[in-house]
Amino acid sequence: MRDVEKTSMEHETNLRRIRRRRRGMSRNAALVILFAAGTIATLSMTVLFNIKTIQVAGESANYTAEQIVEAIGVKAGDNLVRLNVEEAEQRGVANLIYVERLDIKRDFTASTLEVMVTPCVEAYNVKYENGTLIVSQNGRILQDAMDPNPDLISVYGYQPVEAPVPGDQIHSENEKYDRILQDFMTLIREGDLEYPIISIDMTNMYNIKVNFDDRIEFAMGNGSDIEYKIAFAQDVISRQSPDKEGYMTMIGDNQCNFRDKANYEATQKRREEQIAKNEETTEPTEETTGASGE
Repeated sequence: MRDVEKTSMEHETNLRRIRRRRRGMSRNAALVILFAAGTIATLSMTVLFNIKTIQVAGESANYTAEQIVEAIGVKAGDNLVRLNVEEAEQRGVANLIYVERLDIKRDFTASTLEVMVTPCVEAYNVKYENGTLIVSQNGRILQDAMDPNPDLISVYGYQPVEAPVPGDQIHSENEKYDRILQDFMTLIREGDLEYPIISIDMTNMYNIKVNFDDRIEFAMGNGSDIEYKIAFAQDVISRQSPDKEGYMTMIGDNQCNFRDKANYEATQKRREEQIAKNEETTEPTEETTGASGE
């Protein structure tokens, strides 16, 4: 019995020693791993993954690759790990008026920074009291010019904030103008219209007028359901002859009145002549005026 008890006690003692040894080894291993991770992290933030090459891709007729790199505020030798990509992209776009967006990617294996440039595309002449704002497809002000670009879509009646600044998004104090303009921009950018929009007149935002293909004027009413109204108008135009010119008016939700341009203008001219004739016949003569004044 004593031999059995002695053997059991020795066995338990050995087990406790083994467990302590293993815990010690685990702690040492954890410390080694933490030290290694810390070393690697430190090296990554200082020595490893420093930028060797910056590559600029994409079209940019307004800026050189060097100007773009300078605008994002990154240079060779900067650390890829520490680089805040989003801030660099925003900084570059803010500094480059004719750049719509920048996409920056890090290649850690080659220590390379890749910068993809999406240029602004001039799309709109936004007429206002002090001149014309040249605006991109996505609404960025590119120039504050006196004369419009004849190749762009003209927008009339929009009221921008005072002293608009190139590089900013176009903006109005009246949210209705912004919503209407943004809806048109989205439609024109993504809609693939068969009959191009030449101009948009929102002088009266409750009777917006759209010129299609420089031959048909569409009075669409207010700025609600723009996508539906434009699609409806395109369908009506598709049923006319390719050289047809005229005026369309949206009536209700599913009707559109079309008037031939020549007939409409002839009718308007006769009406104006009749009004002028009536005014002449009702205007008092000099003799009558003199007699009544005596």
